[in-house]
Amino acid sequence: MKLEVYPDDDRFLLGEGPLYDEETDELHWIDITGCAIFTHRHGEPTVRYDIGEKPGVIAVRSKGGFVVASKNGFSFLKDGKLDHIVSPFGKDHPILRMNDGAVDCKGESNAADRPECQNLVVVLTRNSVLSGRFWAGSMADVEEHHDANKNRGILYRLDPDLTCHAMDDGIGIVNGKICSGQTLPQIILSRNDLLPTAFADILCLIGVCWSPDNSVMYMADSEDKKIYIYDFDAESGNISNKRLFLDTAISYPDFNPDGACIDSEGYLWWALWNGSRLIRIAPDATIVEEVTVPALRPTAPCFFGKDLSSLFITSSGAQEGGVQEGGVQEGGKNFVLKDVKVKGLPKFKFGG
Repeated sequence: MKLEVYPDDDRFLLGEGPLYDEETDELHWIDITGCAIFTHRHGEPTVRYDIGEKPGVIAVRSKGGFVVASKNGFSFLKDGKLDHIVSPFGKDHPILRMNDGAVDCKGESNAADRPECQNLVVVLTRNSVLSGRFWAGSMADVEEHHDANKNRGILYRLDPDLTCHAMDDGIGIVNGKICSGQTLPQIILSRNDLLPTAFADILCLIGVCWSPDNSVMYMADSEDKKIYIYDFDAESGNISNKRLFLDTAISYPDFNPDGACIDSEGYLWWALWNGSRLIRIAPDATIVEEVTVPALRPTAPCFFGKDLSSLFITSSGAQEGGVQEGGVQEGGKNFVLKDVKVKGLPKFKFGG
């Protein structure tokens, strides 16, 4: 394997959320602190969308454009402009933002049959099978609110009919989503409704991914340095049986799990914030490989390319106030890990 700086040769304050669209052969990523979304196709200039609020994660829509989980909840992005769908934060909205997520393997819409969905701006064809549901987690926006209670993370699921479900709570920072969990009350919201503040124990959800057979979902709470696994029902989108998959603090007490992806063999590739590395984790939670990254804070990987045999890696390049990371020359740049000996899995598009 060979690691190189990605040829866009730019530097980002908080690069995150890499995503590859096989259909268009385009890479997408975000700069959370820079309030921007980026698209790049090989040999062409990088396109930047300034959205005016912090994006946490994006996904490609089957209808074109993006679905975005950001500072103000869920939105669509088309032609460079945000169209807000639902803001699920309630009274705590000023100190919260979305952080990370992914699209699962299936979503069905029967919105025409559901009374609570009659006020949706978009009502989809009855019983139409769609690409997938969009999962995203919230966190306290500690960059803007340093004294905020960090235990504000909630794992949400946005269905193709644009209803929003609260799936898990008590997480600090949600990162690296991959399926598993304890079935919790699903608070259904239709467009422009607000979710009552009912949960308060999650710190930071990050790294959401699913196993190749879609039977389990993974996700990390970055703040408590733990990766969790849930049983996942692809038909209903429900999660259950949440349990600890890996306590990363045992091997890496000074690092935090950030974004993640999964390969075709079911092994996880997890970025370690403050750790200058990616780790590859077997399905039995054994750490089998490390890859050094020339940035203190690599944030997330994704497989890309026509054969999905390379990894695109984002990183953070600035601390509070925009100060460049000390001692790490390439912090904030994007990287490519070539000739990975295993292929990745294609990403699903949001069905709404």
